[in-house]
Amino acid sequence: MISTDRIERIKEREGSRLVVSLRRLFAKPFGFHWTNKDTSFYDGKDIWVKYDLQTGNHREFTDVELRALRHGHGVHEAGHSEFDYLQAYIDWQKEMNATCNKDWKENLKYPLSWLQFFGNMALDGRMERLIVLKSPNQQPYLDLNNYDWRFGHREKGMGEDLVNDFRSCYAHRVLGMTDLSLWQEEAVALVDSVQHLVEEIRTAPTTALCLAHVTALIQEVWPTLLEWMDIDLDDLDEEEDPFKNDEQSSDMTSGQWADSEEEAMSRSVEILERVTSTEDSSDDPTEEEGAATPSEPSQEEQEEKRKEEVKQMLDKLAKIIVKEAKEVEQELIDSADYRMRATFSGNDGKEVSATVELTDYPEPSLQQYKDSFQHVRRYVKPVAKQLESLLEGEPEQVRRNVRSGRFMPNQAWRAIHCDDSNVFQKHNPGVPKKDAFIGCMTDISGSTYTRLQTGNTIVEEMRRSLTLLLEASHSIHLPSEAYAFTEKEVDYTKEYYTHIFRLKPKATLFTESNRAAIGGITHSEGNRDTVALNFLLEQVRKRSEGIRLAIMLSDGEPIFERNEGPETIEKMVKQAEKEGIDVLCLFIGNHSEYTVERVKSMYPGRVIFAQKGIASELQKHVKRIIRSRR
Repeated sequence: MISTDRIERIKEREGSRLVVSLRRLFAKPFGFHWTNKDTSFYDGKDIWVKYDLQTGNHREFTDVELRALRHGHGVHEAGHSEFDYLQAYIDWQKEMNATCNKDWKENLKYPLSWLQFFGNMALDGRMERLIVLKSPNQQPYLDLNNYDWRFGHREKGMGEDLVNDFRSCYAHRVLGMTDLSLWQEEAVALVDSVQHLVEEIRTAPTTALCLAHVTALIQEVWPTLLEWMDIDLDDLDEEEDPFKNDEQSSDMTSGQWADSEEEAMSRSVEILERVTSTEDSSDDPTEEEGAATPSEPSQEEQEEKRKEEVKQMLDKLAKIIVKEAKEVEQELIDSADYRMRATFSGNDGKEVSATVELTDYPEPSLQQYKDSFQHVRRYVKPVAKQLESLLEGEPEQVRRNVRSGRFMPNQAWRAIHCDDSNVFQKHNPGVPKKDAFIGCMTDISGSTYTRLQTGNTIVEEMRRSLTLLLEASHSIHLPSEAYAFTEKEVDYTKEYYTHIFRLKPKATLFTESNRAAIGGITHSEGNRDTVALNFLLEQVRKRSEGIRLAIMLSDGEPIFERNEGPETIEKMVKQAEKEGIDVLCLFIGNHSEYTVERVKSMYPGRVIFAQKGIASELQKHVKRIIRSRR
């Protein structure tokens, strides 16, 4: 069952969870928003995380991967607030930005697009390293972002152009990523020549010092890059800018990060000093004189380790997502109004769908409930006692002095001297205590206004039956839920929705408002039992109790749409039984032979006929369930 409400609620829940995670990790306070701009960013006040990260420039991501990517984007942006000082970056760009072609020709200043490329990558690499030093469990999230999202199809175009290979290699090295084998040797060699500066960039204690190392690196590689770019410096017009069309993409172009350089530096230095102190005080025997130095893991080994860490992270996240989805679904079911699509298999195996409108019952009546309760009051304790037997265990038993079983050595004398063969014992392990759950769905269609021979309407008997079941369950603390349903046309549109009303939607609560909702139910319009039963079974499937009962209160006159029929319900019942759910039909109505046979076919061996006595019939079926479970 899906709905736009559900999608928005899950999105809201994900955002709330991400905010909590980020505020635990980082000291600087900030607001949080989803955005659909080109990338995530931090504006100095709020973090904006791109929600729809699936684009045509990336491989296809699973929902779990997209969730992990959004988390990684949030961590990345919050990292800027913790470890970077934006004003230092702005000042550096102003100082190093070429104002004319002569500046970059003479290797003094550089085009803005290239400054931003070198600077953005450098600050990202330094900042993400600090994040991981502070919180190592964030590494898989950042790795997934860097390897699978940041560069799009990472290997595309590699090995074809020296400049692109250099840019890719520099970005990988400064981000702490493993190399690609596709890069051309000359491009890798150029990065190798400044690798010492790459390490200085990654370990710099301040934003300003990091950028000073970036300046030194650019000065080293710029002449070679100009050669590779094959720009004719002699024929170039002084006003012509060969870099004006270069792409500039940054999440660091506006706002404020850390409040001051001193604040960012203190947080960075604190982490770096802690890591250095830990390394210096290591008791690793390999550091002792004469000890063998362990070899560095190969690139393949590093890549395998990274993939395994990402896989473990995604597996854990998948469990969280499933749990949250269930919680959100239940929140929506318990809330005021909720519309969803119900789907199930029709007679020919094709999918059938219907719209379900889930609401509170509009006209409750506590007095009518009290009247119903008075009619069934004397049955509550007997039914409760029988239901309670669902929960009872059987103690283990040890029978001694029997003719077979386990021999008792201390009784051997009896066999020898008294010719008594009753010298064995038998151990019966017993049955542990069970837990159980009951879910009820009540038909309140127009046909339930029909009167029985007793003079009562069917819906009155249904109200009493539901009251008996829920009061008996509540008295022994057996969790239960209850709903009612009817089919209605939507505003003369010829479109029909199944309206499901919450009577008792929370399993362990039975309030006055729940009782009033049950008391208020009365006949309404149509009844598409297939949709209502599907909804009920979905609720029961969510329960973890050892014994789960799904009870349909019906008059045996369902309305079937195209591709539906009695066999559709029969198939649902049999499938539920395979899943360990016992489905009963509490059938109330004038029992013509045709109707009785049809109800029996829909709920084979699981029909309770109300006119034979609700309490006694219910107890009989509960006994049968107990026997099958023992």
